[in-house]
Order: sequence, then C-alpha cells, then structure tokens
Amino acid sequence: MSGQKMKIATLVVILFNGVSCDWVSLFKESVKDVGKNPSPCHKAMLRMLGNLVQPKLDDLWALKMIDAASKFPSGLLAGNLANLGGFEECINTVSKDGSIKGKYCTKNGISDTLQQKITNNTLNQMRMVEATQPVLHQKTTGLGFPIAVCLPDQCSTEEINKMIKIFDWSTFNCITKEEIEKPLSAGAIVFIVIVSLIGVIMAASTLYDLYCYHMDKEPIPLLLAYSVYSNGKKLLETKPSELSCINGIKFFSMVWVVYGHTMCAFAFSPLVNLFDVVAYINTLKGMIVHAGVFAVDTFFCLSGLLLTYTFMKAVNKLNKFNLLQFYLHRYLRLTPALMILIFSTTTIFEYLGSGPRWETGVQFYTDTCKKNWWTSLLYIQNYFHTSSMCLGHTWYLSVDTQLYLLSPIILVPLWKYPKYGLGILTAAIIASLITLFIVVYQYEVPALLISPLMLTKLSVFSEKYYFKTHTRATPYLIGMCVGYVLYKVKNSDRTIPKFPKIVILSLWGAVIALMLGLVFAGHDTLMGSEYKAFDNVMYLTFVRPVWAMCICWVILACTCGYGGIINSFLSHPAFQVLSRFSYSLYLVHLNVILLKTFSIKSGVYFNDINFQYEFWGHFGLSTILAVVWVLAFESPIIVMEKYIFGR
Repeated sequence: MSGQKMKIATLVVILFNGVSCDWVSLFKESVKDVGKNPSPCHKAMLRMLGNLVQPKLDDLWALKMIDAASKFPSGLLAGNLANLGGFEECINTVSKDGSIKGKYCTKNGISDTLQQKITNNTLNQMRMVEATQPVLHQKTTGLGFPIAVCLPDQCSTEEINKMIKIFDWSTFNCITKEEIEKPLSAGAIVFIVIVSLIGVIMAASTLYDLYCYHMDKEPIPLLLAYSVYSNGKKLLETKPSELSCINGIKFFSMVWVVYGHTMCAFAFSPLVNLFDVVAYINTLKGMIVHAGVFAVDTFFCLSGLLLTYTFMKAVNKLNKFNLLQFYLHRYLRLTPALMILIFSTTTIFEYLGSGPRWETGVQFYTDTCKKNWWTSLLYIQNYFHTSSMCLGHTWYLSVDTQLYLLSPIILVPLWKYPKYGLGILTAAIIASLITLFIVVYQYEVPALLISPLMLTKLSVFSEKYYFKTHTRATPYLIGMCVGYVLYKVKNSDRTIPKFPKIVILSLWGAVIALMLGLVFAGHDTLMGSEYKAFDNVMYLTFVRPVWAMCICWVILACTCGYGGIINSFLSHPAFQVLSRFSYSLYLVHLNVILLKTFSIKSGVYFNDINFQYEFWGHFGLSTILAVVWVLAFESPIIVMEKYIFGR
C-alpha cells in the first residue's frame, strides 16, 4: 500500500474509532432491504461505503461525511454536551461528480439506556452539587447529549430515521445546504419592502428637514415625523427633570434584564462544561442572575409612579380627562415598535443564521408568533396561550398595559376625591398581597428560578405566578402611591423638612443593606430539592413589594434633596439619553441573544470572562439596534400623535 493510501486508511480507522455512531451497523441497516429495486438512498449509501473502502485521493467525500459526524467528546464527566459534529463540513461536502451532497442530521439525546447509565453511575461518583441530578434526570429541560451524523442527501429524513432505530435513538432533524439557502418567502419580501420604504421616507424627511434648516424656512411639522436629524436631536437633548434619578434606575434595570437573559441563553448553549454552570448558579454570584427578575419589578414600580405623577400634573393643569385619548396614547406609544418586531420575527428572522440547532430553535420561536401574534398586539398573552407566547419576554407589556387600562379606577378618585382614591389604592395593594399569597400557597410555587425545584415547576411558576397581572400588580400599585406623594410634595407650598444627616445616612444604609439582602436572600434556605411551603410563600409574597418600596425610597430621597452622590450619579445627563432607548432595547435584545445562541456550531466554554464578553456584546448590539428602532418606529409615531392631538 502506498504511503498516501496508508495515511488515508489510518485516518479512516481513527475517525471510525471516535464517532458516536456505529457506522458498520448503520451501513448494514441501510442496505438490508435493497432487493432488486434499490432506492436512491440505498445506492448513495453503497457508494459511500465503496468510497470509504477504496478512497480516491481527489474525492474523499465519504471520509468527510464520517469526519463531520459527532464524536464522543473529551470532558464528558465535566458535562461536555457539545457533541455537534462538523455542521459546515457536512453541508459543504460534495462528491466530485456533484451527484451526492452532505445532509446534516442531528438529535438532542442518546438512548435512554445509555443516558440512565451515565446519570446513575458516573454522576453519582462525581458527587456534583445537589442540582446536578435533577438537571440530567429531567428530560424537559432541553439539556441532552446531542448526536449528529452526515449522510448523502439522497436519503430522506424518514429513511434516515428508519435506519437509526437500531441505536434506540429518537427522531433526527436533517437539513442540506440547499434548504438553508432557500429563497425568501412572500412575507420576508413584504417585510423588506416595507422597511425599505420606511428607510426612503426617513431619508426624504431628513433631507426636507435639512433643506428647511439651511434655507431658514418654517417646515411642516408632520413632514418632519421621520427626520433622523430632528428626532436624533431630541433624543440626544438633555434638560433638567424633576425626577431625573429615574433615568439611571431605568438604564441599570435594563442592563440587569439583558444580563439575566444572556445567562439563560448561555446555560442552554451546547456547553463543554455544563457542570461548571450548574455550580455557578448555586453560588452567591448565581443569585445576582436570579435577582434579575427584580429589574422587572423596578419597571412596574416606575411605570405606576410615572403614570400617577404625570396624570396628576396633566389633569390639574387642564382640569379635564379624556379616557379615550388616555387609552389611545398608550396603544400608539407601544404597538408600532412591537408590531414591527413581531413582523420581523415571523418573516425575516429565520433567514439570518444557520447551525445545528437553528432550525429547531427558530421554528419554535417563530411559529408561536405566527399562531399567537394577535395576543401580543391585544396585550392579553399573559392569560391566553401562555405556554406558546409570542416573544416570551414581552409578557411584561401585557401586564403593564392591563394595569394601565385599570388605573383610571384609582387615578380619577385620586384627582377628584383624594381620600377615597387613597382608600381604593390601599385596598388594591392589600388585595394584591392576599391574592399573591393564595396563588403561591395553592400551587406550591418555588421562589428561586435557579432552584432544583424549578425543573418540575417551571410551567407552574410561569403560568400561575410570574406572568399574571393579579400576582404582579403590587409593585405597580406601590409606585402609584409614591407617585401621588411625589406630586403632592412637588406641588405643595410646604417646605420639605430637613432631617439630620445621620438619620438620612442611616436610612440609606438600611435600604442598601435591605436590597442586598433581597438579592441574596434564600440562597441557603430556598435552594434545596424539598419544597418548604412557609419559606417560599413568605418570600414570594413580600420580596417584590419590599423591593418596590426600596426603589421608591431611592426616588423619594433623590427627589427631595437627600440623594447626595447617588442622586448625582443616577441623574447624570447620559442616563437621560440612554433611558430613551430602554423600550426598544427591551423589545429587540432577546432576538439579538437568540440569533447568536441558535447559530452556535460548536461547543461553548463557560467562565466569567467569556460570559462578560457575551453579555456586553449582546448589550452593545442590542443598543445599536434599539437606536435604529427608536428612529424608525418610535419617534415618528410620537411626532404624529402630538400633531393629531394638537399637543
């Protein structure tokens, strides 16, 4: 045997020795029913076998297919589940005559027998943290041992699934290069046309704006609605604000939201060190990720506070209240940017990437929007089709909008009959706490997202507690209460009393300590695999209201002159600019994260440095996209709304 052929033969032996698929058995299974009329798949598999037995130096397509199959990885005992094979190598493999091309097929999981053996024996010996066992036993978590093979494209997915039955494997999902490079759908073309048209309108509006500016002419306001120059100038403009500290709170809350979602995406990536992640989320640092849910409560609190404060200012200035305009303003403010996001997700998103997990991930993500987009635009998705929610992170908008729609029940009495209004508000806060207590107790809702209990209770946590308006209203109502107090303080002839410095410092110290306690509370008492009813019920009933009260203290102290260096920092003009992008940033950031996560083609190593790079990359790209989103889909609507209502 020549030297070159010897090297090829050695390579074949090495590749066959490492692959996680028994190719000999697979070849036998593929040709056992050939008969007199072999199918194209049978012929292709026979050609593949022939190319392996007698390889040609200039046509090693069969060897490339074997090479592209997944191998048993090193570090399996450290939780290496990144067994994805060579995706690009497979789909780009073509025989010399062009008649056979690679088809990449993957599944998430190995045989039940092997998985049970690995879980029961190996992991027990490793004595991993308590959460390790539930993670690998629970099949609904999305974690598993992926298997990938590369086969001739003549074999249909049905034929491939028939072949692999001998391995006790579940169904494969297969894809070829031609399927990845599919032509744009009608919906995608319509989306591109609409976005292009908006881009042309923005360019025309900007040119008109600049023309009027240089020619010193008075422009028609409506024609400036899409002007990048005018809208950009407004977005970058800074001016004194009565509640300027809120800008900094908004910004850092948004950072926290993206931080938490990035960690979630990282945890469900094809990790080469899964157990390091499991260990990480069981540390105090992991509690910072879990406590990202408080950022949402901060937004609820701010929303209620700002609504009440601005409402009281407006109605006392105009001495009238238009309910229809009140509701229409809200819908116009939120919906256009959300509508475009839904449209882009259901049409163009699937064409933006590829990878072993792309089709499965994107199909689920986009199909939910294709089916249930209307629940998002009506802001009812937290009660209807909750398990298949379109753009899952936008549940917040549904809760916030529902509370906004109900707010006149409290706002009008606060304006007309303050004592009755405060009574209604107090009763609503008490009722929301009682409701929350009952729900958590009845459904045994676990308190911590990173608790092992969440593996079996995630749907209960989400659908019975986390997404529901009646269980999330308390921070909003507390915000309304403080918004009313702030209005009274700012519009009162009375001078704000001066408290001793030691009192203010003590209060600040107590509030900061309490907030840190809320972030890290439960690490020692709520992380077990046994449900402790009293601890979980008390935590979930009171942790968010107390957090909201801490946020309200920060705002009150800063607004009333007791904020010191904290107020100076939170009120920095830069945060006033950045906070204007918070809504669009909230909308688009998850698509940015999932675009990266679904496109991963090889194993990902988790550590603090990699995670920080991932997070700041997501945050930076999301911010850039948010700027575009605001200029194209938010600012123009605000200008047109003001023009329509004469404001």
